[in-house]
Amino acid sequence: MHKDLKTVLTKMNADTKYEATEYSFRSKILTGLSIKDKAKLIDERLFLKSLRSDKQMVKKSIIKMGKFKLVIDNKSGEIVSNNKPFYKTWSSLMKKLGEALSMFNVHYNDVNVVKKSRMGIEGFTQKVFEKLQQYL
Repeated sequence: MHKDLKTVLTKMNADTKYEATEYSFRSKILTGLSIKDKAKLIDERLFLKSLRSDKQMVKKSIIKMGKFKLVIDNKSGEIVSNNKPFYKTWSSLMKKLGEALSMFNVHYNDVNVVKKSRMGIEGFTQKVFEKLQQYL
């Protein structure tokens, strides 16, 4: 796996916000990053809480750059699938991919460069369901 991809995914995991009470929980998950119209990184991992780094590299990441789309297995770093224009060479696309991942890594906290997409999840704990069962 590209070292910048692993670093960016680790930063994204650390950005996950989780709050819980006795009866409910709330999580804000960072699901993607984009650099204007140049590149977009979509993270398929949906962790409600931040995890240790050795547990993070699962599922896949999708990287889109124009008409080029690459699906990468986070654990092995292998390319699972791709969709590239026939007139582009692999070497030029890999160079652009490296530049995009480097920009995501270097400018991660710069809101003028990297836009972050978040998803919020809220729910009840098991304790609430047990109390509701008493009334049914």
